[in-house]
Amino acid sequence: MRSKKRSATTRLREETTFFLDRSIGKFKCAQHLRDAGLKIETHDDHFPQSASDEEWIAKCGREKWVVITGDIWKRGRKEAPQVNAVAFGRVRVFQLATNDILSELWAQAILKAEHKILKILKMNKGPFMARITPGGSVSVLPGYFEGHRDDDLLA
Repeated sequence: MRSKKRSATTRLREETTFFLDRSIGKFKCAQHLRDAGLKIETHDDHFPQSASDEEWIAKCGREKWVVITGDIWKRGRKEAPQVNAVAFGRVRVFQLATNDILSELWAQAILKAEHKILKILKMNKGPFMARITPGGSVSVLPGYFEGHRDDDLLA
């Protein structure tokens, strides 16, 4: 007989809300992920297109939403204002490795990577950045937040 107790991973899945930024859009990818049972918020449901990245990143931090983005830090600028917003908001960010595939294929890659994503979320309070590949591989990107001490983040 199966236990009625939910696993920690199941609870984490149920409690986690993912925020899709404007580069991913609000329709196809979001709907595929919702159909799979994930809680999804989209940029356009909360912000105008003109909202700064720092504005929506701050809200994601306050709401404890996990960000999935396709366009932040592609040039690897660690001093970017977005990186500072992620650090100060203790935001957890998953960056898509490329924007050169259809949103439906990104949804498939995210769902394929879901177990790895949840494992990273379970082990990391944030801030962190991780990358998702089209094949569903996930890796935490090192080096972004070493310069941010906890007392800096709480100031």
